[in-house]
Amino acid sequence: MLRRIASAYEADRERRRELEQDILLAVWRALPKHRGDAPLRHFIARVAHNRAVTHVAREAAEPRRQPLDEAAPSDAPTPHEAAEARDLHDRLADAVRALPLPLRQPALLTLEGFPGRDRRDAGPERQRRLYPPDPRQGRPAQGHEPGGSVMSTPPKTTPTTGPT
Repeated sequence: MLRRIASAYEADRERRRELEQDILLAVWRALPKHRGDAPLRHFIARVAHNRAVTHVAREAAEPRRQPLDEAAPSDAPTPHEAAEARDLHDRLADAVRALPLPLRQPALLTLEGFPGRDRRDAGPERQRRLYPPDPRQGRPAQGHEPGGSVMSTPPKTTPTTGPT
């Protein structure tokens, strides 16, 4: 009887098995409350019906579930495509870091999609305007080399010998 009641309320076989277990548990919990006014069979059927109605109401509130179709197209990249994209990103970042300083900003702006007129103020010409050569030392001021990288060695000095 309980199996037939469950199958009247749930078509999916797995969910029906869960409902049957829920009904059995509800009947077990409700048995001490049976007063004997009606036959036990009627009491159990009423408990099973109430539990099945609660099950249907809860299932109706949840979004519909459908089996996953492995052949369904997906917009998400495959793990292989994601790994290739990360590798490409890493190699591009390494290449940009390897550029001389005056060329990094225009390269980054180009990669970010800025139009050419927005990149004009970021190139080597702007670097030369910002850091003009120091006429006293014959090199760019503020410790910059002509290639745009910061000088890593101190200016050359003539060694001095001990007291003469």
